[in-house]
Amino acid sequence: MNLIKISYLLESEKKFPKMAISSNPTQDTQGLAGRKLVDRYNRNLNYMRISITDRCNLACIYCVPQKLIKKLPHEEILRYEEILRIVKLGVGLGIKKIRITGGEPLLRKGVYDFLAELVRIDGLCDVSLTTNGVFLAETVDKVLTAGIRRLNISLDTLNPNKFRYITGEDRLDAVWRGIQAAHQNGIHPIKINVVVLKGINDDELVDIARLSFSYPFHIRFIEYMPIGRTRKTIGEPILVPEIRNLLRPLGPLLPVENKIYDGPAERYRWEGAAGEIGFISA
Repeated sequence: MNLIKISYLLESEKKFPKMAISSNPTQDTQGLAGRKLVDRYNRNLNYMRISITDRCNLACIYCVPQKLIKKLPHEEILRYEEILRIVKLGVGLGIKKIRITGGEPLLRKGVYDFLAELVRIDGLCDVSLTTNGVFLAETVDKVLTAGIRRLNISLDTLNPNKFRYITGEDRLDAVWRGIQAAHQNGIHPIKINVVVLKGINDDELVDIARLSFSYPFHIRFIEYMPIGRTRKTIGEPILVPEIRNLLRPLGPLLPVENKIYDGPAERYRWEGAAGEIGFISA
């Protein structure tokens, strides 16, 4: 899976004036037939990740730096129409998979109508949503109505005190209710993203991984990648080989074959488990 990232902002209104939205749905993609997006290694790019907002209702210690990031003014944020135009252009160049992220995307006004329009774009094979899950229990019906069937949900701990320490908010119950609501409403796969933090949550990786025995979740253990100065001290990153070693008490891992539009995770499962786990290097 090769990825291209699209920002939610225009760097400067003077430098990059707002795009004119074509009234002809085929006009933007004329002349793209047969052309593909390729990187410098001549690999075709087929996966686009789009951040639609820089706002978030949590402040995770590995995400929000010590000096809080200044929020962008509304006029510097791409309109939904502009994002949809970019996606259509991307599809014309070989993009097949889209993931919507933030910030927290469910905070942005009009997001459900936008998702519904996005899912309807011809040529896309996979549209997924990344969320922290706080609002999901109350909004899962809207997510489903919009056509989203794949979710990535952040969950770094099962301990309420640690959750408050990591995110700055006491919302673990809300996140778990959101995960349960998504599961009960048939969303699949539900990917649980776990950033492994030395001295914080590395003592409960077995408990988190054990969820895959009872639920068909895809649990992804992600190496912590230091970015800037964080608000709290985080130890040196725990790399994938050590994460795997910490999970040895659960038994031998069985490899799971990656499919054409899968992400970067190395996939595994335990015998008899309903779900699977994966490892993502920084």
